[in-house]
Amino acid sequence: MFLSDTEVYEGEFGYCTEVLIDLNEPEKFDREAFVKKVEKKANSLVVVSDDNILKVHGHTLKPGEFLNIAQQYGEFIKIKSENMTLQANNSKANNEKFNEAKKDQDRVKCAIISCNLGSGIIEKMKELGASYVIESGETQNPSAQDIINAIQATNADNIFVLPNSSNVILVAQQAAQVVDDKNIIVIPTKTQIQGLTAVLNFSPEADAEDNLEMMTDSISEVQTGEVTRAIRQTKLNGVEINNGDYLSILNGKIIASSKTANQALRKLVKKMIKGSSEIISIYYGDEGNLSEAEELANFIDANYDIEVDIIEGNQPNYHYLIGVE
Repeated sequence: MFLSDTEVYEGEFGYCTEVLIDLNEPEKFDREAFVKKVEKKANSLVVVSDDNILKVHGHTLKPGEFLNIAQQYGEFIKIKSENMTLQANNSKANNEKFNEAKKDQDRVKCAIISCNLGSGIIEKMKELGASYVIESGETQNPSAQDIINAIQATNADNIFVLPNSSNVILVAQQAAQVVDDKNIIVIPTKTQIQGLTAVLNFSPEADAEDNLEMMTDSISEVQTGEVTRAIRQTKLNGVEINNGDYLSILNGKIIASSKTANQALRKLVKKMIKGSSEIISIYYGDEGNLSEAEELANFIDANYDIEVDIIEGNQPNYHYLIGVE
């Protein structure tokens, strides 16, 4: 088994625990002191703070003690704790369940499992060659068990898992650690655009090492743009944001705030398109529309020498997703 990112944990399974906390005193929060306390009760820690919100992920044998420490810093917004030992046992039990389904498949050298949101994007993933697509919920990420089930249902020697979200990478790695009868490779794709680019550079006939190199190289070169609407007034990364503004987000960072989607899209592509760029893909979501996507395509055609592809993605939350390669 190979993980392309850092290994998540070693030794006993225990509980994969995540909490979202509304900090009591965010201005006084000392991340280093917090980590020193929590790391005595958990490993594989990931601690991310954003204004008054703190997200903590850890693997622990005693989730109660882990949660007691975390609660000292504020009120829980969300708690999730999964028993990885049970998941490991369930994985073995599920082997028989999927054996019959496997008999109907031709075993392949390499296959892809992808986590996606939006019926159009899911269809595109399948069209490009993903063997199994796990549909993420609008507010619910896939669980480790969902990914384990997909792995067991996929008849391949080497299976690549595309999380396509920063929030799913650790879960995918956890699932990969549990499965011990296949070579599972987690490609740490942080966006759906990166996932789509990875699949485009995948070959089921190639060796696992070659596919890993091709997909990893491709996601490092693609840029991800997103347009969505602000739900509150704030200031982030030096950008003044009013409630209802359209946000231009480049590679996870807000770069501009606009009154219309068209303005947000133009600001975004101006930053994304470089002299070496060859193709731009525009995925319009449930809150976007073909007309605005075509208007953007006309703007790009008039100002840049680059191929434009428009796809109905049907993704929620983001009006538009844009990839530039």
